[in-house]
Amino acid sequence: MSQTIFYLCQKLSKKFPGGLLGLILLGGAALLSFFLTRVAIALLSGGEWERSLPLLLLTFAVGALSDLVAAGWMFAPLALLLALVPRRWTKGRRLLCLGALALHFFLLLFLATAELLFWDEFHSRLNFIAVDYLAYTTEVTANIWQSYPVGKVLLAILLLALGAAWLCQRYSLLYRRWEEAQDSCRKGLIALGIYLFALGALTLLAPPGDLTRLFRGNHIQAEAAGNGLLSLARAFYHNSLKYEQFYLTMPRQENSQALREELAADGGEFLSGQCLDIRRALASPREEKQWNVVLILEESLSAAFTGCLGGKPDKTFTPNLDALAQEGMLWTRCFASGTRTVRGLEAIQLSIPPTPGQSLVKRPHPEGYFSLGHLFRQKGYANTFLYGGDSRFDGMKAFFQGNGYEVQDARSPLSQPKTFSNAWGACDQDLLQWALDDADRRHSQGTPFHQFILTTSNHRPYTFPQGVLDAPQFRRFAAVEYSDFALGEYFRKAREKPWFANTLFILLADHCHSTSGRAALPLDKYHIPVLFYNPLLLPPSRIQAVCSQIDLAPTLFSLMDWDYESSFLGMDVRRLPPNGGRAFPGTFQHLGFLDGATGKLITLYPGRRAEVSQWDLSVPFVQVQEARPAEKGDALLRRAILFYQGTSLRHQMLLDRWGTFASPGEESGK
Repeated sequence: MSQTIFYLCQKLSKKFPGGLLGLILLGGAALLSFFLTRVAIALLSGGEWERSLPLLLLTFAVGALSDLVAAGWMFAPLALLLALVPRRWTKGRRLLCLGALALHFFLLLFLATAELLFWDEFHSRLNFIAVDYLAYTTEVTANIWQSYPVGKVLLAILLLALGAAWLCQRYSLLYRRWEEAQDSCRKGLIALGIYLFALGALTLLAPPGDLTRLFRGNHIQAEAAGNGLLSLARAFYHNSLKYEQFYLTMPRQENSQALREELAADGGEFLSGQCLDIRRALASPREEKQWNVVLILEESLSAAFTGCLGGKPDKTFTPNLDALAQEGMLWTRCFASGTRTVRGLEAIQLSIPPTPGQSLVKRPHPEGYFSLGHLFRQKGYANTFLYGGDSRFDGMKAFFQGNGYEVQDARSPLSQPKTFSNAWGACDQDLLQWALDDADRRHSQGTPFHQFILTTSNHRPYTFPQGVLDAPQFRRFAAVEYSDFALGEYFRKAREKPWFANTLFILLADHCHSTSGRAALPLDKYHIPVLFYNPLLLPPSRIQAVCSQIDLAPTLFSLMDWDYESSFLGMDVRRLPPNGGRAFPGTFQHLGFLDGATGKLITLYPGRRAEVSQWDLSVPFVQVQEARPAEKGDALLRRAILFYQGTSLRHQMLLDRWGTFASPGEESGK
């Protein structure tokens, strides 16, 4: 069979200019690699992939068009080179050509492997996350090296690439044809013109980035039908999306008025009547409390891991958290704002829904926001952000320093002990010991303190100190158990501290461990625990309302009876009706608005369209009605637009200095 294929290729070589034949053969190899990657993704997707024949044909037909466009742009530089470089330059350079072929095959195989590993972790084609990872090679490279047998994989890829290059050499398919070709410059330019014309036509026909409508709302299949290189290119281009350019909108004045009506339910007096100025004065009739506040943000702690929220108590991975939940204020239906840590940081610190594109934590000018840290600093608190790794990752250091925090990470002199670390930094036991030491120092100075602690142990490669638990390394459930163990050890020590009686602890997750699912925004993959804890300060309670990470700051300052000027978009969850509330799950492009009273989820998409789906809001949050286009007059659609459009406009006005209004934190950013 192989002999027949190579014979046909040699016959074809007489019909094409040398350079064009090379592009056809190399492009064919790329298309084969893309096709096999899609087949592997179908196998990895399991039951989330619909296997009806029409849908399968559609998936691979759309995928083939995406692959053609990707391969075309991949080889556009080579086409230009072959058209302009004199053929005599290729003579006598067989080793160079052979090396170039081996490199080509190596890159194709490497890309396919990277896509499959990325899919296994995120159930998505290469996207914003991959773009971020390219920018932080130290942490990411170390993480991958510790999580996978990288050396063996690279060796296998190299051997396969060399084997493919040898076959081309053995059957004289490419480099000898290029060497012997006597194509004229005129033929080369004609071939280049044909190539570029065909590529332009294919690009115009290329499927859009969002294919969910085409695949009846099946996000997994829509992702599989795409192409990793095209998805990566779109991620670079769409790092930041202007809401009003890509999404459904309403007039700005109408948006401002509707937003005020929503926020009025949380009390307070608005300070001006300017468009989109939501500053309002909040006051309490009771005396302000000067509690210390320790916020522990747990990496990837899905509610499904816990016994107190959705998990089985007899099979829980979090016995310590479950015990604490019996004595604290537990939010039972809270949903994360996104799928990355920076989205959680944005929601908790700024009390805003996610903005389309990249998190504000990572955008230019991350300083001077009206934020959780700003308010604590304004009230005379000592703020510390504690992180087990390098806080420069994802721009966290610049964000926290620019919003009222001192930063202590693995590079700080005070960060001792360091008994165990992996690619992402110090283990949770070490980090939480740093937090205890920092609290001791602050308390000895007689200053109220606020700590924002971000853990890392429940993150791939899922390693932790040996001998601590009878659990295997490199397993997600074991990492969850270890994180909970470290949490229990922390509280046993904290209860012995003199500052414990006046300290409120807040435990929550930054996001869930996975967001894969048929729906674009699978609610069960956004459900996270939130716990306010200290039996000496708060009685046990349960918050049944649907709520979000953006509600943390308003709830906290209401509990502490603070008087302050607020620009938060969140609300005190205690004011929300038990069978009501709202949440804002999202990705970098899909913006969700979940209504707790009806169970309806509005999803806003680029291209000025929206869908509505119906969910059962009892655990585990099953979708009971497929997504369908939302009607323009839908009241829930209007509420979704006013929150997301208002948030994006306020941020843009802060950047462009359009408005004359600004909260004290925003003024400092000017």
